[in-house]
Amino acid sequence: MNFEAIAGQALSGISVGMVLFLIAAGLSIIFGTLKVLNLAHGSIYMLGGFLCYGFTATFATVPGAFWWTLVAAPVIVALVGGAIEIFLLRRIYAQDMLYQYILTFGLILIIGETCKFIWGSGIKPWEPPGPLTGMSPCGGYPYLFTICF
Repeated sequence: MNFEAIAGQALSGISVGMVLFLIAAGLSIIFGTLKVLNLAHGSIYMLGGFLCYGFTATFATVPGAFWWTLVAAPVIVALVGGAIEIFLLRRIYAQDMLYQYILTFGLILIIGETCKFIWGSGIKPWEPPGPLTGMSPCGGYPYLFTICF
């Protein structure tokens, strides 16, 4: 195994690790700040990914659709998360943590099945935008940007 392959694997591992860190940090901040056990955090993150895919696929002919999607999808997901907090979670703050567990686990199922209903459960191919395609130099070695989740 040569150094280029090791460096490529290391960069791929770091990129996956950063995504997992974002999910874990969000879960920790929500639990530490609100004292709410939000198990649906990952499902809300998944909803953002599907929204990005859906907007990009729908507006594929619009120039810069991917970059507009990176602005629009997080705003929509923030509104969904705010609605969940206002209409569902505020009602159970004073309750036992078991109620929070049951509610947020139910949200996992609802959000997951809604995404399956809207976008299906198959593989969703898409064309990455120009800056994310091809080889990029990283430390003097070429690195192929791939998105594989």
